Amino acid sequence: VYYWLKGIGQVFLIDSHITGILFLLGLLISNLRAAIWAAIGSAFALGLAILYQGNGGDIVNGLFGFSPVLTAIALGITFYQPNWKTAIWALFGIFASFFIQAAMDTLFAPIGIPTFTAPFCIATWLFLLPHLELDKKRLH
Repeated sequence: VYYWLKGIGQVFLIDSHITGILFLLGLLISNLRAAIWAAIGSAFALGLAILYQGNGGDIVNGLFGFSPVLTAIALGITFYQPNWKTAIWALFGIFASFFIQAAMDTLFAPIGIPTFTAPFCIATWLFLLPHLELDKKRLH
């Protein structure tokens, strides 16, 4: 539970389960669905990190959680109308965000560049791209 909450708290770059609790409470007050998606995003990412034997220190510090939390909120409630199709799409987005983060962390670690929220941005863009509608009149 601590690691799950730390994954939520890391959205604010704070290694604290208390921050995770406060963030969830703020989301609950603001939007119940956003709080649920934040909780799902962190739990799913934590499960994947354990399943794929991610770096133990990163798991303990909740570092696998913040991009999936943001992706879950973005795809689950912010950019799409909530329904069962959106829920499935958001779960795929969380999954992708997790692996994009793992890949970017591995790629940039040797040169000391942190990925911060880049995995969230890339995953969200990728999962918004299929719904992009271009104005064909402006394309000539």
